[in-house]
Amino acid sequence: MKVLFVSSGNRGKASAPVANQAGSIDRYAEDANIKMYAVKGKGVSGYLQNIRSLKKTIKSYDPDLIHAHYSFCGFLSILTFTGKPVITSLMGSDLQLKFHWRVMLSVASLFWKAIIIKSEAMRKRYVFAPTYVIPNGVDFAKYSHLEKEKARAMLGLSPDKIYVLFLADPQRKEKNFLLTEQAFRALAIPGAELLVKHGIPHEETKLYYYAADVLALSSLYEGSPNVVKEAMVCNCPVVSTRVGDVEILFGETPGHFIAGSDISGFSEKMYEAIRFSVAHNRTGGRNRIIALELDAETVAKKIVSLYRQVKS
Repeated sequence: MKVLFVSSGNRGKASAPVANQAGSIDRYAEDANIKMYAVKGKGVSGYLQNIRSLKKTIKSYDPDLIHAHYSFCGFLSILTFTGKPVITSLMGSDLQLKFHWRVMLSVASLFWKAIIIKSEAMRKRYVFAPTYVIPNGVDFAKYSHLEKEKARAMLGLSPDKIYVLFLADPQRKEKNFLLTEQAFRALAIPGAELLVKHGIPHEETKLYYYAADVLALSSLYEGSPNVVKEAMVCNCPVVSTRVGDVEILFGETPGHFIAGSDISGFSEKMYEAIRFSVAHNRTGGRNRIIALELDAETVAKKIVSLYRQVKS
């Protein structure tokens, strides 16, 4: 079965979650072959300029189906009018679109064979295609155990400091970095440092998860945040706002804290997460992700099962 992945490619390649999903499907599903198509351009006009190129790719590759990532790529895929079945994965940001774009999403979904969403909370938006909740999985092999001391030495970090990690672009408004920054400042803990990292190679994220005492996620909205799942696989304590499926991800697992979106509430839970890290070092987050069947292999097989259903 041949599948064409369509996703934004303005950075020269697909985003890490999309690339990782393609890799896991190639690795764990013997009868599925993935080809990537990177959309170049921004905004409506930028995407529309890809119609001819994408149509040419579809005709030459002749996929059994198209898997578009994010709503705009789903729009683009149906505008090629090639007759190929389209599955579209929607992320948390897709459902924060303005009203006229949400109307277009609903209309476009009439032509999609299926929609993959990342959490039950995303079902609230009305779309017409059959909807399946399949969060992104985590490749456990990429996040094998590493001692905190070794991770810090590899990164040149102090062995004695307390590090709170913010692993996102602070300029992205939806990541709400100011809340993390202000909450951290309010703590005023001697020897603590806020470690802000973005744009680093995805393979280096492992070092930061294992080096950090706490991961902070202060987003305004998310689908099923990969950064949280990855941190949990590394057994790193996490403090997060109540977004996406974090409550399900955390469950009752100690070392994971849901915080309010105000400075005092977020600061309080950040302090509790730091206290947990000092007392216990690591969490049981990896076992929780295993229990939720969010490993890359299981998720890849669920997606391929949907491919077969759509193709038949």
